[in-house]
Amino acid sequence: MSNPYISPYKTGQSAQDKQLEARRCDLLELINNKFDASGKFGNILSIDELKTAYNETISEQWKRQRGSFSDPLLAFPEDIWRPILEDVANSSLSKSYYSSLLGLLHVSQLWMTKMVSCPSLWRTIAILPREEDLLAKMACFLRLSQDLNITLQVLDDALNSFPQPGFDLLAHHRHRITTLFMEGNDHEKVTLCLIDRLGGLPSLEMIHGGPFNENKAKQLLSLVPTLREVNELEVSSPEGLTDFFVPLLNCVSLGIDLYDSQVLEENDNRLHFSRLQNLTVWRDHKI
Repeated sequence: MSNPYISPYKTGQSAQDKQLEARRCDLLELINNKFDASGKFGNILSIDELKTAYNETISEQWKRQRGSFSDPLLAFPEDIWRPILEDVANSSLSKSYYSSLLGLLHVSQLWMTKMVSCPSLWRTIAILPREEDLLAKMACFLRLSQDLNITLQVLDDALNSFPQPGFDLLAHHRHRITTLFMEGNDHEKVTLCLIDRLGGLPSLEMIHGGPFNENKAKQLLSLVPTLREVNELEVSSPEGLTDFFVPLLNCVSLGIDLYDSQVLEENDNRLHFSRLQNLTVWRDHKI
């Protein structure tokens, strides 16, 4: 069985490497036998201090052998490490995005300083069910994101237990909400309810989550004239699509569900949105 305390160094190293290895062995012997360290290492008196000195010696050995490892938050610019941290927080299976991202603050003082100085890292605000200290976490993210635009994620059933102080908190920042992600089966009702409870979303540009039927979509578009991206509208009649022309003139991305192929055929010559860059159309199976 191999010795777990064997140094990464082999024989034939420099004099300094040999001194480090000798120090490591002395420290290990003192730790294992719990001897008084005052003899060889007069400034190291406790077992904890011995262990710290041992770890520092090992780190120095590895550094000399492989070179120092740069902290990724120092080695890379913010636009590289920020999405990496976001992916790490999103990939957690046992913790929410809030808890995962806040947990990364404890990696080191450097990470805490870098992260709290990066407002764009805190732009996602989520309304989650059964999230401990949800309002405190939301307030923390809203403050750290400063005045940047934010994305609001909502699970349908989360609004059922979302307290009024939470709506009040979000309403204070409603002008910053530019993107809305809705997840669940009752998204139409929840989306309209959310907009109403917040007193409107004057800067909302993108809604992800659908589909929205014609009546609900018309109501939505009348409430949020600033929309530039809607991923799924249900249209069942030629008149229905025509009704969307004016509200959608500013859209750059649009997804439409067509339940009658005639809808598109009768409107082909009128599908002219000057700013539209991406149009996705789902047709019925009769086509």
